[in-house]
Amino acid sequence: MIECPIWGTPAYELQEYLGRDGSGYFSPRAGGNYFLTGTAFALLKNLDDQSKVRLTHEIVSNLMSGATLEIGSSTLDQARLAKPSLPSQRAVRLLRYLAKISTYLGAKIRFPSEYGIYPADVNKNLSVDTGFRTDELYAWSDSIKYAELAYLLEMLEADKLVKFEDGGSPPTLIVTPLGYSRIEKERVNPVNEQVFVAMWFDASMDKVFSEGFDPSIRMAGYRPIRIDQKEHLNKIDDEIVAEIKRSRFLVADFTSAPKSPRGGVYFEAGLALGLGMDVVWCCREDMINEVHFDTRQFNHIVWKTSQELKTKLHKRICATIGEGPLGTIG
Repeated sequence: MIECPIWGTPAYELQEYLGRDGSGYFSPRAGGNYFLTGTAFALLKNLDDQSKVRLTHEIVSNLMSGATLEIGSSTLDQARLAKPSLPSQRAVRLLRYLAKISTYLGAKIRFPSEYGIYPADVNKNLSVDTGFRTDELYAWSDSIKYAELAYLLEMLEADKLVKFEDGGSPPTLIVTPLGYSRIEKERVNPVNEQVFVAMWFDASMDKVFSEGFDPSIRMAGYRPIRIDQKEHLNKIDDEIVAEIKRSRFLVADFTSAPKSPRGGVYFEAGLALGLGMDVVWCCREDMINEVHFDTRQFNHIVWKTSQELKTKLHKRICATIGEGPLGTIG
């Protein structure tokens, strides 16, 4: 066991990342798995607690989509600039965590004390089935202090999304039917921070994604997802359709090798249009004349460099779609 580089709490190093420029960690306080580059590791000492909260939010958001966040220096810059989540958003994320750890519908959960860790059989007379670490609650609810958790619980109770089962301290609670309905509504029609990026998965495009697509989308207040970076067990086509449906809009880039159009990108953009979603069209300048005539009518962002793409895409998103729930300060 080692220390979580972000929070200084107990963590484990992930062996699958050995040999890379950086290290992978499993940290309950950070929400689960993440990868940290060597440069970012050195810069963490400059991150204040609120920035750490926003970085943890990003780790959890990626894990909810089945991906592991790779944290570089630009990720830390974005964490410093991102707006904090609204209390209502934090309460719903806490609700999702409580449902996630419930072993069955109606399972009783003993909410831990500030420093407590409750085993599964903490109180067999109450049929308390679930025990967990307090730091996981902090991660999922964007909290630093225990008082914040208690306040978010009050919000959930006021909305009848959880129900307290007894007067004990710490309390025992269940997620109510209304709570599960709220979670289902969030999944089907979320006020979403996710943006699906359809693009060429070639090594030559990795820097374009990390320095162009990724930061521009995050600066606009959204979280990008690339299907090749998501861990899943389903058919890839099914997973693509599911993630597009979960997204607020789609960014489609038609850059490719000469005379080798990306059929998958055309499919994904067409699916998004069929679902009534916004699509932001992009292409590297040297390939724009090879874009199919059926889609050339759309106003493409034509770019030469990653930095040019970053600037143009950020402006296009803010002008045509608007700032997302994770918008940067100012």
